[in-house]
Amino acid sequence: MIDRRKLLANALRHDLSAFTRRTFLHLEQGTPYQHNWHIDHISWQLTRLARGDIRRLIVNVPPRSMKSIQVSIAFSAWAMGHDPTSKILCVSYAEALARKLSIDTRTVMQSDWYRSTFPDLDLKGSRQRTMEIETRQGGYRLASGMGGSILGRGADLIIIDDPQKAIQGISEAGRRQAKEFYDNALVTRLNDKKHGAIILIMQRLHEDDLVGHVLERDDWEHVVLPAIAPDDAAYQLSDDPANIFSRDP
Repeated sequence: MIDRRKLLANALRHDLSAFTRRTFLHLEQGTPYQHNWHIDHISWQLTRLARGDIRRLIVNVPPRSMKSIQVSIAFSAWAMGHDPTSKILCVSYAEALARKLSIDTRTVMQSDWYRSTFPDLDLKGSRQRTMEIETRQGGYRLASGMGGSILGRGADLIIIDDPQKAIQGISEAGRRQAKEFYDNALVTRLNDKKHGAIILIMQRLHEDDLVGHVLERDDWEHVVLPAIAPDDAAYQLSDDPANIFSRDP
C-alpha cells in the first residue's frame, strides 16, 4: 500500500517549490494559492545556492511577488530541515518585519507536516524568543532589522530581504546607511568568508542602491524578474536544461 504521507514528505523535502506552496497554504489559510513560473525559477536558484553551486544570489522582483514567504520563511525553514546545524541570519529593513517573518518561520517549523518532512530536526527554546529559532543540533535562525544588534553571532547563510523601505531608497543618506551596514556588520558575520552564502532579495529602488553597491564588489548570480518584460527572456526552472520558461514582452 502506498503511504501518501511519506510520498508527500519526500516531495516537500526535495522540491522547494512544493515546500513553498505548502508554507503559503499553512500561513495564508483561506487565501487561494496561485502558482507562477517565477516561483520555480527562484526555487531552482535557491536550491543551487543550498548545494553550493553559487554563493551570492540577488533576486530583484516587484512587490507582492511572495518573495518573503519563499525566501525568508520557506527557504530558511527548508535549509534548516536539511541541515539542523546551519546558522542563518535573516535581515529586513525594520525589526518589526524581521520579527514577523521569524514568528511565521517558527509556526511552519512547529507544524505537524514540517516535522514529518524533517523528523531529524529538533527545535529548542521558548516561543517567547521571537527573534531566534534554535535547534538542539546547534543551528539557529537569527532575525534582525537593518542597523540592529547582531550580538556577535556568526552565520553560514545571510538572507537580506528588503533592506530598505522605498522612501529610504530615494534618500542618499538611507542608501549610504544600508551600504555601510552591509559592509561593516553583515558580511563580517559569515563564519566562512569563502564558502558562506548571501541572498539579497528586493525591488530595485535606485541605481546606487544596495544591489548596485554589491555588484561593483563581488561576483553575484543576478536574477531580474520585472513585472513587465522589456525583452524576450528565458528562465530555467529546474536542473533539466530543457525545462525553460520563455517570456515575451
